[in-house]
Amino acid sequence: MNALFLALAVVLPALFWWTETDRLDLPKQACLLAVALAGLGWLILRAGKHRIDAISLSLAAALLGMLALAPAEAAARVEGWAGLMAALWVVLGARETEAERLRAWLARLALGLAGLAWLQAAGLPLFNAGIEGFEGRRVLGTLGGPGHLGWMLAGLLPWLGWGLWNRERCWRWSAGVGIVLGAVVLSGSRTAWVMTAVGLPFWLPVDRKRLLALGAVALVACSLAVGLDAHARHARLGDRIEDLSESQGTARGRLYVWQVHLSALTDLLVSPGAGPEGFQRSWPAWQAHFLATHPELEPFRSDLRHAHADAVELLCDLGPGGLALAIGILVIAVRRRRAGGHPFRDPVLGCLIVLLAGGLAAPLWSFAPTLALASLCLGLRLGPMRRPLFAYSGAVLLAALLAASACLGLRLGSEIVRAEASRARLAAQPVQARSLAERAAEIDARNPLAWIELAMDCAQLRDEGCLCQALQQAARDLPTDAVVEALARCERPARASR
Repeated sequence: MNALFLALAVVLPALFWWTETDRLDLPKQACLLAVALAGLGWLILRAGKHRIDAISLSLAAALLGMLALAPAEAAARVEGWAGLMAALWVVLGARETEAERLRAWLARLALGLAGLAWLQAAGLPLFNAGIEGFEGRRVLGTLGGPGHLGWMLAGLLPWLGWGLWNRERCWRWSAGVGIVLGAVVLSGSRTAWVMTAVGLPFWLPVDRKRLLALGAVALVACSLAVGLDAHARHARLGDRIEDLSESQGTARGRLYVWQVHLSALTDLLVSPGAGPEGFQRSWPAWQAHFLATHPELEPFRSDLRHAHADAVELLCDLGPGGLALAIGILVIAVRRRRAGGHPFRDPVLGCLIVLLAGGLAAPLWSFAPTLALASLCLGLRLGPMRRPLFAYSGAVLLAALLAASACLGLRLGSEIVRAEASRARLAAQPVQARSLAERAAEIDARNPLAWIELAMDCAQLRDEGCLCQALQQAARDLPTDAVVEALARCERPARASR
């Protein structure tokens, strides 16, 4: 039963699709929390006591320490820690589970997402009809973005490739791997392409016959993917390749982000940590300081909610101590060998390494499906507790999950109403939009997107007082350049009058 809940912790957030809000990441995080609550509740009812050891205590202490860095802001910054509480449950549960019991679930998830990606690439409007942006790319799966789809498939591929070690069903598993490889190509995510290559040594068969069979199938699948996109143009693969050589392309923009991160590294190493969602509050200052000495890079100025570099975001939120603890636990997980497993050729280790590599260029720990998958692999690699302590730690974690669910529920309720306000504004109904935005801010007064929406509605209605007040509230939790600059313009007349 524990394996079932763990599998659902990955499968349900990945497949969950809810269009009541345009924030597809938030419902997926709520889904992960719901599974964690159900799984932990079942465990407590069955066993009462919950085993925990020094490693698990360290993870729990790190999460509590992150909240202690901004204790009064816990409810306001719930999106930065609620998913991590659920991930802690996944790690604890996975340590008492065998990987073989999860393989079928994750392999089927990979095939299901890949099959949907092929259908979307062919032009079927499945789960992408209301999605805009992404430069016209329409291959999203149920993940809400082409990059998110690619990251998830790259992480799941080692679990599917595990089946290639079965001599009796080599061609069947090769066909499945080919379908997923083609879908990774169709995602157009260059990060996912690199992640896939990084994971190959951990699961590729060493037998020459099976390796040749897989190579033939993979070549055919990837060729079909490229040919399909050349005809239908829903993945825009040609544009993704051309972007690599463009001086103002997104690949160059990602390098710019890392330049800003490195410029802030000295301050980060002596900072105690900014607490959950600390990065999005720190980024504007980092960027302004960097651009002051590199004005030629001004065209790459951007508003980021995540670092697109998990280690940097972890360092910013938890400080050097938190990053050192995370690295130490990861080293233990990589060095340990699963019972009966190979020290290196292990799909679970391959999945973990793939997600760590992807985290250098993508916000994987901030996205519920990839966070759950990484936590699962981390727990499996850490293995059974060697010096367990029997304590009622499950009840403490359950209380933390309930608190996270309450806070996230308010944020989700606020976002549902805020999305209605956005639709009303786009339909040229500013009065109704303002009323809805005000209600969204009442539900969760620390939801910055609700205040930003209210500011845009007030701007349409030319209500300067409402506009300034809404921008002040938004800048408190999401001080992006656009919000800060709009607030400065709004306050300039008032300062001039004084």
